[in-house]
Amino acid sequence: MKKSLIVGMTIGILCGAAALITEYMIGWVTGLWFEELNFVSIMLSSLLVNLAGAFIFKRLDRKTSRAFLYYGLVVAGVTGLLTINVIVNPPQEQFGVADHPVHIVVALLSFWLIPKWMRKEKPVLQENPQAKVN
Repeated sequence: MKKSLIVGMTIGILCGAAALITEYMIGWVTGLWFEELNFVSIMLSSLLVNLAGAFIFKRLDRKTSRAFLYYGLVVAGVTGLLTINVIVNPPQEQFGVADHPVHIVVALLSFWLIPKWMRKEKPVLQENPQAKVN
């Protein structure tokens, strides 16, 4: 549980920083700035999503040998649902121009980093230096 909290918070902060940079770059290029996409909302969302993702991946890693695949499906599903929600109920006109890339950046980083940092330790077989192969 401690590892899940630490990994989830760390990746949440990294994803939040990447999402803020993405949002700023899109705003700078397009001139579209939205008050809903601010530091607090982006960081809080990234932290919560990645904390949940770390716990979900840990549970999947214990239960199945295909945790990476199943976690990828969960990430894709949640990202798809969030994106569809913004398409159907946009808070402002052209909100998706800035919001969709932010969702994709957070999803890709989460999909890449959480399995990498949360994998259970596999025992490494050590060679016997005494044994000789003929």
